[in-house]
Amino acid sequence: MGIRKYIIASIVSIICILLFMTISLYDSATDPEQTKDAYESMLRMASLLITGTFLIMSAVLYAEIVIGEYKNRMVLIMYSYPIKREKLVAAKVILITVFVGISMIVAFIAAIIYLHIAEIKFDVLIDSVNISTVYQGLAKMAEQLIVLCIFSLIPFAVGLLKRSASLTIVVSVILLVLMQPIMGRSPSVLEFMGKVFCFAVIAAFVVLLAMRRGLEIRE
Repeated sequence: MGIRKYIIASIVSIICILLFMTISLYDSATDPEQTKDAYESMLRMASLLITGTFLIMSAVLYAEIVIGEYKNRMVLIMYSYPIKREKLVAAKVILITVFVGISMIVAFIAAIIYLHIAEIKFDVLIDSVNISTVYQGLAKMAEQLIVLCIFSLIPFAVGLLKRSASLTIVVSVILLVLMQPIMGRSPSVLEFMGKVFCFAVIAAFVVLLAMRRGLEIRE
């Protein structure tokens, strides 16, 4: 898979996210016409940046590792193994999901630690940080991790059905644009889980369809 280049891409992405957060914190803390950023607003911004970044990355991984094999016909070699093709593709999907999920967790932890250090050392936030803000960040991380795992399956499935790597990435960008308006700020855990369940059903249906029709060898 050339996992090293994806690890480097993840590290660079995390650094860029932290730099973007730094710019926002610096502007609000040094501009006398602005008020300092609140921890909640910075956490929300970080979650959007992290989820969006790794949603696109998952689409790129699916496009290169799974769908790309149909374009270069390497899939013929893979399907010559005495293993069901569905299991082979499912194994790759799981590996990609685990890799992107771990990358996202690392990014969230880095963002949470960074916000706490920045506030303690430089007083850049309008509110204070404590153990409750750590729990708030971890809760947001768990929420966005679930969203990412579900949303990332939709571009993969659409791209597999159409055998198009570019379509996979385009669909992920569309989902990224629609994700915040659709998910929004759920006022309760019940509403959030309801939205997640609806998209999980949609993702499951599209993935099953892709597994049934998209894995055929086409001339």
